[in-house]
Amino acid sequence: MARRRKKAEKNGKPTQLQIAGVFLFFLILRFLLLFFRENMGSRYTDIMTVFVAFAGLRLKLSGPSLLAWSWIAGISEDMFSGCALGSNALSKLTVAEALSITSRKVEIGNAVVQILLAMVAFALDVLVKYGVAYATLETSLAKQVLASILMIKVATGTILYLITCAIMR
Repeated sequence: MARRRKKAEKNGKPTQLQIAGVFLFFLILRFLLLFFRENMGSRYTDIMTVFVAFAGLRLKLSGPSLLAWSWIAGISEDMFSGCALGSNALSKLTVAEALSITSRKVEIGNAVVQILLAMVAFALDVLVKYGVAYATLETSLAKQVLASILMIKVATGTILYLITCAIMR
């Protein structure tokens, strides 16, 4: 056990206990937004997608570890949202897999690249969650609603990601 911890510290990767601490930070933030829903507009902020993007881009998680944490984040989001159990978990797993594949192909050490990838991750999350429902409606109003949700969630997610990166250096 101590050998694994020393190896993780040597590689610069966080231990599972540190990742659990970051997850608890995001979970407490989600609780706070749940209680102030009317005032803060928490339906437009997806805290757990910010956690998945932060874990994949800043904490440099990839592979099964990132997929496991993103599944936990998605299931916990499903418990708070009241929607179908597994829909948020599916979108978080899709985002995590996309980040994992991208981190294998592209060097993500640059902050600008991380911000752009986070924006793509937030857009992918919205498209997986809402895209199928709005694509089947085939009306111009549904496409406008999807576009507005996409812009709002990408903007708020990016702002929360930047604040999180500033807090947790």
